[in-house]
Amino acid sequence: MLEKHKNVILDDNDSASKELEKINQKLIEDYELTNKEINEILNTHEEVIRFDMQLTSLLNPEMMEKVRIERLESFGLVY
Repeated sequence: MLEKHKNVILDDNDSASKELEKINQKLIEDYELTNKEINEILNTHEEVIRFDMQLTSLLNPEMMEKVRIERLESFGLVY
């Protein structure tokens, strides 16, 4: 579930809000969490993802560019 959330954050497209709603609903159903608990978990997860991206780009900018291109290719946006 967190991997799917990570992909939504990294994709940053129009369908992201719909995907986040699906993730929220799944967490409510599977773990009986409140909306507040879900938001806290997902917000923390988003912070971790963004910090990881920043650290990766600082330590290895070439690798970050490779990851960016791979993500674009996975959506057929790079030929």
